[in-house]
Amino acid sequence: ISACLVGSEMCIRDRLYGNNDHVLMPLISQYCLKLENVDISEGSTITPEQLLQLAQNCQHLITITISNYRLISDNMMIGMAERRSNLKNITLWGYDEFVLTDVGLLALSKHCPQLEELVLYGGNTITEEVVVQLVQSCKQLRTLRLPVNCMYEDTVFKVPVEVELKNDGTVLYSFER
Repeated sequence: ISACLVGSEMCIRDRLYGNNDHVLMPLISQYCLKLENVDISEGSTITPEQLLQLAQNCQHLITITISNYRLISDNMMIGMAERRSNLKNITLWGYDEFVLTDVGLLALSKHCPQLEELVLYGGNTITEEVVVQLVQSCKQLRTLRLPVNCMYEDTVFKVPVEVELKNDGTVLYSFER
C-alpha cells in the first residue's frame, strides 16, 4: 500500500484485510487508479460506500474477490456492475451468511458483458432461470461456480458445458464457446 500511496505504477493488486482498511480505502481509491485486482477479506473494515467509490475511480479494476459477507448484497452487485462494466472475474465468499438474489445476477448479466468467471460460495437464493440468462448474456463467461442446489439440469445452458461436483459444496460449470 505504501508504494500505492506515493503514486507508484506498481500498484496493480491489493488485498484488504485489516482494521484500518476504512482509513486507507479513500487514499487507495484516489491514488491507485491503475488497480486491477482487489481482494477483500473477512476482517476488512471497509464500508460498502468505499468499495463502490473504488469501483467508480479505478477504471482498470477487472477482478474482485470479497470474503466479507457484510459487503455482499444485491445492492453491492448492482453498484459494482453499473460502475465497472469491464469486470472479468468475481468471487464472493460469504459462506451461509449472505444473500445474493436474482436481482444481483441480473445486474451482472445486464452491465458486465465481459464477465469470464463468477464464483459464488455461500447462501445464495438465485434461480436457474436467471443463471441461464447470465450465461446467455455474458458471452465471455467460461467458468461459473455455484452452490449445489442452484441448477437442476446443465442442459438448459444451450452451450457445451462440463460439470464437476466439488468437495466444497459447489458445482463448477466450464463453458466451451
